[in-house]
Amino acid sequence: MKLPQIVKRYAAFLIIILIVLAFFNKTIIFGQIPFPGDLLVGQYAPYASYPFMGYNPGSYPNKAQDFDVITLVFPDKNFSIETIRKGEFPLWNPYVLSGNPHLATFQSATFYPFNLLFFIMPIIYAWSLYIILQPILAGFFTYLFLRELKLGTKSSFFGGLIFAFSSYFVVWMEYGNLGHSILWLPLILYLILKLTATRKPIFYLLVIISLTFSILAGYIQLAFYVFVFSFIFLLFI
Repeated sequence: MKLPQIVKRYAAFLIIILIVLAFFNKTIIFGQIPFPGDLLVGQYAPYASYPFMGYNPGSYPNKAQDFDVITLVFPDKNFSIETIRKGEFPLWNPYVLSGNPHLATFQSATFYPFNLLFFIMPIIYAWSLYIILQPILAGFFTYLFLRELKLGTKSSFFGGLIFAFSSYFVVWMEYGNLGHSILWLPLILYLILKLTATRKPIFYLLVIISLTFSILAGYIQLAFYVFVFSFIFLLFI
């Protein structure tokens, strides 16, 4: 396949990538990390007790989702990676109070395949890529699903873009595990359509793998929604 044909065939996917990279321009150009580390200013001394730039004590900066990324999501992932690098299995986290069952903490997402990123590059770069991949994959998977529904190229492209930058993804973007749990849904729906149309065993396998990835991403509530919606979709197509 010649280069112009490749560009034409994958133009929508390439444009989605470019738009996402533009959205993360501060990460790409200036090296800023998509991580809410500034929340530490409002949680710890001295600004937990004293005002900062006119804000009330402990209120700058702040956001409605609280501090889960800096107190749970990132530390859990970092602990998993560092423990495995030492040749140990992260069953127990001794750094939480008197200790905590780490592997049983679902949001640790220890077995999520995209954790491989953290073994092949420095953690800050791996985290950035892990976050940036959310809208890219969500947009591309939605594009595939809509094309399989026989929508036009432009409609499918904008549908993918809308899902990738929907309020859900934008609000929860920095969490990672929430986005990675739900982004597999459009791919699963696409694979279900292919499965019912062709009955090829490969699509059975791919559906199972995608559902498993949704579970392993680390947010069981959303994985449950994905399972329920996929099952209902299968019943009515």
